[in-house]
Amino acid sequence: MQFDHVLTGPLFAPGADGNIFLTGDHERVHCAIDGSHDADAFVAGFAETCRQHGLRLLADIVVGRVAPHADVAQSAPGWFHVDEPTSQRVDPRSSLRQPNAAYARFDDPVIAKEVAGWWAERLIRLADRDVAGFRCLDPQLVPANVWRHVIAAVQQKFPHCRFLAWTPGLAWRNVAQLKELGFAGAFSSLPWWDGRASWFVEEHELLRTIGSVIACPEAPFGTRLAPLF
Repeated sequence: MQFDHVLTGPLFAPGADGNIFLTGDHERVHCAIDGSHDADAFVAGFAETCRQHGLRLLADIVVGRVAPHADVAQSAPGWFHVDEPTSQRVDPRSSLRQPNAAYARFDDPVIAKEVAGWWAERLIRLADRDVAGFRCLDPQLVPANVWRHVIAAVQQKFPHCRFLAWTPGLAWRNVAQLKELGFAGAFSSLPWWDGRASWFVEEHELLRTIGSVIACPEAPFGTRLAPLF
């Protein structure tokens, strides 16, 4: 079908509530695949399978938050603060802050540098297993200096590794702050456009200042279009 990349949702093992966007263990693959499987080993095999079919592997990452009792939060508790759960249900795909999640303390410059170093090392290992790039979810939760450090560190070793900012739903002021951080592209809000409103053109012009503009025909993790036809 002439596709050249495959993008997967977060592959890491989630926390206790099963939310794939709140990782519990960054060294273990999701239990739906094989809970006992080392994440790096699985990714290497997955990337090799993609290569055999002429495809490159892209993976989702969430840098700004983890599950409350994630391994990294347990090993470095000073790096995080936990947002307590509320009675209000929140869509885990939303760009809003999630309840019952551990957020990196980027307000502390020393901690921000340590967290950036941790993520750079983790992503370098994935790039070394032939992951071609990362879709970065909720990029607005991560300060500019952290993104610059992480992206530059990975690309120093793997120059062709691409970082893509997931931007649908973000306030345009947050999107504008992603410029010149090293992102290769950003995503348009095409699935939510009615085909007439002018905001789509304005958004496209803003996204062009970041990098390539990527349009999804349907919302990821949303209703599939195929059954409608």
